Amino acid sequence: MTATPCAPRSTGSSERYAARPPAEIPTAELIAEVIAILRTHHLHLPREMALLLKVLVMVDGLGRQLDAEFALQGVLTPFIRRLVVASFAPDAIARRLRAIMTDALQLGADAPDYLRRALAILEQGGFDVHLRTAELGPLVTQLERIGN
Repeated sequence: MTATPCAPRSTGSSERYAARPPAEIPTAELIAEVIAILRTHHLHLPREMALLLKVLVMVDGLGRQLDAEFALQGVLTPFIRRLVVASFAPDAIARRLRAIMTDALQLGADAPDYLRRALAILEQGGFDVHLRTAELGPLVTQLERIGN
């Protein structure tokens, strides 16, 4: 199996869109390029993200049908700015760090018990793995697809 390099191409999207203001970037074209890159590298979008992209393309197309000067990015920019500012506000970062620390402390408290259980299982002869043959077919198919 050979890995496909993910290095940017010289004629890629970044050069085409880097110098343009967001309002001048065609939404549908950009989303189509992102989807093409994902397909090239055999990646799948989560269902919610795929639906969001579909809705963005539809809204952009409808907006351009109603007004040839419509720019979806211009409409979305204030919302995106507020979202980014809210995500990186000190209180939001502190909340996320507090949640991470709580999880880390809980893991630290639980780890010795998990290790004791694992050692006890290994001392008693290990563990058994049970496979259902009905589940192997799709798994083998997926592995073959990945290998190609």
